[in-house]
Amino acid sequence: MWWNHGPDLGEGQLKDFDPGSFSQDMLYAAKTDGDVASYLDTLANVNLAFLADQLSNDSHRVAFWLNIYNAMTQVLLSSDSTLAEKRFYSDALLNIGGSKISLDLIENGILRKSQMKLGLGYLSKWFPSRFEKLFVVAKRDPRIHFALNCGATSCPPISSYNPNDLEEQLEMATRSYLNAEVSYSYRNKKVQVPVIMSWFRGDFGGKSGIIDFLKQYEVIPGAENPKIEFTEFDWTLKLNNYKNQRSG
Repeated sequence: MWWNHGPDLGEGQLKDFDPGSFSQDMLYAAKTDGDVASYLDTLANVNLAFLADQLSNDSHRVAFWLNIYNAMTQVLLSSDSTLAEKRFYSDALLNIGGSKISLDLIENGILRKSQMKLGLGYLSKWFPSRFEKLFVVAKRDPRIHFALNCGATSCPPISSYNPNDLEEQLEMATRSYLNAEVSYSYRNKKVQVPVIMSWFRGDFGGKSGIIDFLKQYEVIPGAENPKIEFTEFDWTLKLNNYKNQRSG
């Protein structure tokens, strides 16, 4: 562990605070039934301006918020399996520096650069919150959709992300999920694609962008332009869907 967790963050503790290591440790605690409460206390008492300063670029922001989102999903669903109730994502259940935020805010406000949840990736929020503005990424990256785990069977498996290796880790997560979930028919010239790519189609550049994205990851031939069919999403609860054991 990177420091002695506690509810009061003194000046010395702030100097030692590493959001990347902290978020990975919190995710590991969630995985191993560790003392997540101490991490939640730390998050509740952290100085927001200091945290924002530490998350100085998109690599740090994305890695931190992916880990926090995935850890919180496991923690909340382990204590109250309300996955079927979509309020689970919109309720402000996480305290960060005195601000109550939701999983939706992490996903759509921070990681998707202030996008409307039901806007298919085409509608930006008119009035993002102050918290959102403090931590929002500079650029939308559609690969986050293959790294966020919402607790359902159709979600990608959970991995631990760190800012130094984020590019490689997102590439690996994307290739793994696409190879497992995309099915291409040479005979019918159709490609079956996870419906999450339809829900956030604007993040990928529309249907033509989805095709280009699939070609980029070589799950369909580069010369083909098949018809897209979106598969159904399995909302069955699936906890502890971890991909790799955390090292270190």
